[in-house]
Amino acid sequence: MSLTNTILTQLTTKTVSFFVGNVKGLENLKFNGPRIIIANHSSYMDHFVILYLLKKKNPNQAIYFLTKKEAFEKPFSRWWHLSLNSISVDRRKNAMSSMMVLKDKLITEKAVVVIYPEGTRTPTGNMYFGKNGAESLSYVTGVKMIPIGMHENFDVLPKFSIFPNFKKISVAVGNSIQIPKTSRKCLEVNKLDYFYSVN
Repeated sequence: MSLTNTILTQLTTKTVSFFVGNVKGLENLKFNGPRIIIANHSSYMDHFVILYLLKKKNPNQAIYFLTKKEAFEKPFSRWWHLSLNSISVDRRKNAMSSMMVLKDKLITEKAVVVIYPEGTRTPTGNMYFGKNGAESLSYVTGVKMIPIGMHENFDVLPKFSIFPNFKKISVAVGNSIQIPKTSRKCLEVNKLDYFYSVN
């Protein structure tokens, strides 16, 4: 990790720690080797909550976030996202090149990659249907997925907001999911279980 990445990670995780309340299944983030994190997406806080939780259990693990290409268009935003190991994806075109980069990170670096199956932050707090890019990546690489459900993060810092509301975010971390090479049909229900498991 670069010095800039280390400094930004420490600053952001320290800040976001004040907003994280109850966490179920945190022990599921203690693992060896690569993983694909799939999570719901409703807030600017999402990246940093996941980063904070991963660093608590795997402080030396490289972590990459699949991020919309629009976040790289302005100079400061581009620097910020690149410094935090974000990988650009064009959501309006074929995202295959970005998925190939993630595949390389998983296989070559044994890294963690974070993907939001919804593809964008919800503007209402209601979760969208997910796309199957993370499933395909897991199927091709054989790397397990870990579902993370975050609750109340929309109320803390929703889309288009600048200043956060001080509320506690609840998080549920699911067990690792291994997609059988013979079938992927059972995954759609299983991967969403933890998105709604925190009261």
